[in-house]
Amino acid sequence: MRRLEPARQRYAWGSTSAIPTLLGRADDGAPWAEAWYGSHPAGPAQVAEGGVLSELIDAEPERLLGEDIIWRFGRRLPFLLKLIAPEQPLSLQVHPSQAQAAEGYALEDEAGIALDHPCRNYKDTNHKPEMVLALTRFQAVAGFRAPRRAVEVLAGLDSPLARRMRRTLRLNPTRYGIRQVFSDVVSSATRPSPQEIDALVLSAPDGGDKRGAAMLSRMSRLWSQHHHLPTRLATHGVQTRGITDVVTDLRREGRRHIAVGSLWVCEDSATREHDRRARAAGAEVVGAPVGDDAHLAAWAFQRYCSAALGMVASPED
Repeated sequence: MRRLEPARQRYAWGSTSAIPTLLGRADDGAPWAEAWYGSHPAGPAQVAEGGVLSELIDAEPERLLGEDIIWRFGRRLPFLLKLIAPEQPLSLQVHPSQAQAAEGYALEDEAGIALDHPCRNYKDTNHKPEMVLALTRFQAVAGFRAPRRAVEVLAGLDSPLARRMRRTLRLNPTRYGIRQVFSDVVSSATRPSPQEIDALVLSAPDGGDKRGAAMLSRMSRLWSQHHHLPTRLATHGVQTRGITDVVTDLRREGRRHIAVGSLWVCEDSATREHDRRARAAGAEVVGAPVGDDAHLAAWAFQRYCSAALGMVASPED
């Protein structure tokens, strides 16, 4: 028997102390949402004596899995044990069938979407049947409310989507009406329109430039005045308020349809993590990095020319 060191998942909704306390580890103040004890490529467990669990299974599948498991599931561990510690309510998730998972994974691979990209839905070819064993007291939502009761709950919400859901359930107060409402909720076509957005966040990396920071702060105020919406600035440095804090504050103020405008220049691991944190905190729309925008290139060239002229100028000229 060998002891496993779990792979740590740092999702923003995770508790900072529950898992470290249970495992007898020091609390470093960062979220530890999940501890993975398995061989999933996105986070394989480490073996305390050395090595990675997935590599050990690849080397000795018959001894570690057994012939029956290999015959039914192939030469891989057919489950993933997770220790989960949420600090905030988890997002609504829809699990695919086995066929849908395999098809979706292949399509996203073909499209070139990286496994760690926040827009990636299918990170493996498995469906996701789950079994939960509660180690502490917790609350879970199972199933759906009765259609008429759902209409009463939705009566307190005033948005185009809520009105559409109420209308559907009034016309069809059956399980088929519930199915239609659920389909509307998870469909990309029902994302909030620009008219429904009730808060904006300007998000940029913190380069330590006080003049630049002041300009961004002024820009956020101008956006707020122009769009008649609360607009906040999120910068990402050691002593600044990042995207998680800013979006969380807006949610506490009652804002539900929050859009994030990205002022990051190019896409990399930092921007992907920024996108994930924004969505985990409650943002519904997150803009892509500026990228190879022609206006940005022209602006940068003008700044370069201005600085270059200043450097070559001399008193004798």
